[in-house]
Amino acid sequence: MGAHGTILHTTNGGATWQQQWSGTTTLRDVCFTNAMTGTIVGDGGLILHTTDGGASWDSLTSGTSVTLTAVSFSNAMNGTAIGSFNVILRTTDGGSNWVSQPNSLFSWIYDVCFTDSLNGTIVGMGGWIYRTTNAGANWNPQTSNTNEVLSSVSFIDSSTGWMVGSSGTVIHTTDGGANWSYQSGIPYVILLGVSFFNADRGIAVCMGGRIFWTSNGGTDWTESVVSGITYDYDLYSVSFVDENVATAVGQYGTILRTTNGGASWTSHSTGLVSTIGDIFITDSGTGCAAIWAESVLYTSDYGATWNYAALGFLGAMYSIHFTDDTTATGVGVPGGNILRTTDAGANWTQQISGVYTPLTSITFANSLVGWAVGKYGVILQTTDGGIGWDPQTSPSTNDLYSVSFADVNNGWAVGWYGTIINTTNGGANWNLQTSGTTNDLNGVSFASATTGWVVGTNGTILHTTDGGTNWNPQTSGTTYILNAVSTPSALIATAVGQTGTILRTTNGGAIWSAQPCPTPYDLYGVFFTDENTGWAGGWYGTILHTSSGGLVAIENGQKDITPRGYSLLQNYPNPFNPTTRISWQLAVSSPVRLSIYDLLGREVIVLVNETQTAGFHQITFNAGNLASGIYIYRLVTGGFTQTRKMVVMR
Repeated sequence: MGAHGTILHTTNGGATWQQQWSGTTTLRDVCFTNAMTGTIVGDGGLILHTTDGGASWDSLTSGTSVTLTAVSFSNAMNGTAIGSFNVILRTTDGGSNWVSQPNSLFSWIYDVCFTDSLNGTIVGMGGWIYRTTNAGANWNPQTSNTNEVLSSVSFIDSSTGWMVGSSGTVIHTTDGGANWSYQSGIPYVILLGVSFFNADRGIAVCMGGRIFWTSNGGTDWTESVVSGITYDYDLYSVSFVDENVATAVGQYGTILRTTNGGASWTSHSTGLVSTIGDIFITDSGTGCAAIWAESVLYTSDYGATWNYAALGFLGAMYSIHFTDDTTATGVGVPGGNILRTTDAGANWTQQISGVYTPLTSITFANSLVGWAVGKYGVILQTTDGGIGWDPQTSPSTNDLYSVSFADVNNGWAVGWYGTIINTTNGGANWNLQTSGTTNDLNGVSFASATTGWVVGTNGTILHTTDGGTNWNPQTSGTTYILNAVSTPSALIATAVGQTGTILRTTNGGAIWSAQPCPTPYDLYGVFFTDENTGWAGGWYGTILHTSSGGLVAIENGQKDITPRGYSLLQNYPNPFNPTTRISWQLAVSSPVRLSIYDLLGREVIVLVNETQTAGFHQITFNAGNLASGIYIYRLVTGGFTQTRKMVVMR
C-alpha cells in the first residue's frame, strides 16, 4: 500500500500483483493476521479493515485525525496502531473499537511490533525504545545505547528482536530488550526496514535501494545483488513469506522479491507506472504517454490498450510530439536528453542535443521543423525532423516549462516567475512578453497565431487574442496548480492540474467550468485532437479519456463512468462566495449522507440523505446563510467516510 490509497495484492508470492481500490488517502502500514484478515493505517487517522483478503475494505473509526504510521496485530483480535504526536491506539475486538492509550513518551515514534497480546515494542527518534508487557497499559523506556533514529523493529518471539535506523545502526536483544547490543557490518546508510524470519535469517532495506541480509542473526551482514532495476529508489519495508522467500517494497511502486533468503533480488511489476507527464495521440490512433521513469507507454488503438517500451537509460521523459503516425520525438532528463522513434514508440534512439540541461517540452510545426525548451532558458530547433538540433538565443535565463507553435513562424514558451517569450520568425529572434504575473507558468497552447492560453500556479489562467501583445487574466475558480492546457479551437480549451482538477471553457475563457474527475491524482498533461476527443495523464500512471469534451456536470446526477471506489472530491471553487460544487463517486449503489459542519463539530446542513446509484454525483451548495470561515463537509456511505475543508469568503 502507499500514496493516494494504493493497495496491491498478490496470491502467488509476489510473482504478479493486482491493484485493489480503497478510495482513500495515503496509506502507511499494513498487517495481516491470516490470508483473509488485515488492517491498514494511514493519514488523517485512517484505519481500513478487510476480512476477505482485500477484495473489500471497511473504514473503521480511530478517534483521531493524526497520521497513523504503523500497526501491529498479535492475533485477529488484539492490535496496536501508532502515529504522529505519540498517539497510541489499542483494539481488543479486531478493530471494531479503538481506544487511545495515554502515555508519556518523549520521542516521535515510527514503528511498533507485538509478539503476543501483552508484549510489544515501539521505536523512534533519538534512539528511544519503549516496551510494554501489559498490552500497552504502561510503556517503559529501554536503553538502546544509541542516539540514532530507530525506524523499524522486528521480533521473532517475546525475547529476541532487532532494530535498525540511521547511520547503518543495527541493535539486537535476546532478553526482551532489557539489554540491546550493537551489531556492525552494515555501512553508513539509512536503514528504513527490517524483518527476521528466525534467529538466524534476516533482511534490512534502506534509503537508496540497497539491501543487506544475514544468516547468523546479524553477526555478519552481506549486501544483496539486486537485478532488474537501474534506479536507486528508497526501500521502506520488507517481509518474509518463508525462510527463503521475501518481498521488499519502496518508492514509485517498487517491488523486489528474493527466493534465496535475500542473497539476490529481482524486480516484479506492480501493475502501476510512474507519473505520466505528457500524452500525444495521432489521428490514426497511434500515440505515446511520456513517463517520469525509464520507459514510455505506446498505443495503436487510441489508448484502449497500452504497451511498455524501455528507453534504455536512467532518466525520465517529460514531453513528446508525433510528426506522423509512426515518428515521434521526446525530451527529458538527464540533461539534454532527446529520443526519437520511427515505429510509433516501440523502440527509441537517443539524439545529440548539444546541451546538458534538462529539457521540459517539445513541439513541432510540421514533420521537419520543431523546438525544445528547458532549464535556464534553453531553446533548441530542428529542421530535419528531430535528427539534428541547433541552439537558439533566448531572452531569458529563467527555466522554461512549455512551448507551443501555431505555425513555423509564430511560437511561445513559458516558464518560471511569469516568463513568456515569443517569436514571429521561427526562433531567429525571441522576445519577452509581459505576463502581468510572477506565478510560475507551466503550460501554453495556441489555436492560431493570435489566440492562446497559458496556465500556471495559484490557478493562473492567461488569455490572448493578439499573439501575446496583451495577456489578460481569466477567473479559474481555483488556487490549485494548473499544469497543462490544450486548445483545439479559438473558443475551446481544457486545463488540468492538482488533485484531478479539470477545467474547460467553450466561450473563449469568459467562463471556466470544473469537470468531475474520476481520480484524485495530480494531472500533468492534456491533449485534444478535436473539440471533443482528448486524453489527460498524471500521477501513478493515470490516463483519462473523453470523447465528449469531458464529463459534463449534471446537478446531483450520475455520470456515465462507473468508478472503482468511493471518493469525496475537493469542492470547486474554493474559497467561494456564495456557491460551490461538491462532487463524489460511488463504487456501488449506497445510502449517502452528505453534511456540512462548523469547526465546533455542529452539523449545519444536510445536503444529501438518500440512496444513490453507482457513479459520479455532484451538487451545488449555496452558503448564503453562513458566515465567512472554514467549514467541514463529510460524506458517509457504504462503510466509507471522508471529510474535506471548504472556505466561505465574503
